[in-house]
This record gives sequence, structure tokens and C-alpha cells, in this order.
Amino acid sequence: MAGKRVARGLLLVAGMLLAGCGGAEVEAEQSPSLETREDQIICDDYTTYNKWIYYSDATFTVRVGERSCECYGPVTWGRSTEFYRNLSGSCE
Repeated sequence: MAGKRVARGLLLVAGMLLAGCGGAEVEAEQSPSLETREDQIICDDYTTYNKWIYYSDATFTVRVGERSCECYGPVTWGRSTEFYRNLSGSCE
């Protein structure tokens, strides 16, 4: 009798796992984090420049990356963070 109870319990657990109850959660597809995402910068106006300089923290002392459209084309290095400064101007 105890064997039947164990067998029923195992079947119940297996059924719940197959039905998605209690199984591992499936994560929704997430966009890459700022640190790992590689943004493609499209520079179509070479009369002005736009530069985003990224810093490690709110003190703005340690540069960790840059994304820019310079007068001669795009520049990308390092990583993006929430701490940045934006510079822009004329190439003339």
C-alpha cells in the first residue's frame, strides 16, 4: 500500500513538472545590458560632432567608454553606463 502511495506521489510530481507547475521559470528575452550591448553608431552628418563620454560613477572622474560621431567618422570603445557627459559642436 505504501508503494502505491509513493508511485502516485511521483506521478503527481511528474505531471506537475510537465504541465509547468513548479518547473524552472523561462525568462522572457531581455535586451542586452549596457555593459554588453554593442550599439552601432551611424554617422551621416560630418559637419558636426556628437560625443558621449561614459564614466564609472557619479564623480565623473574615471572614463570607461565613449560613443561618438566625430568629424571623420564613428568612434566606439569601452562600455556604456548611466553616468555620461554629452559634447557636441561644429567640425568647421
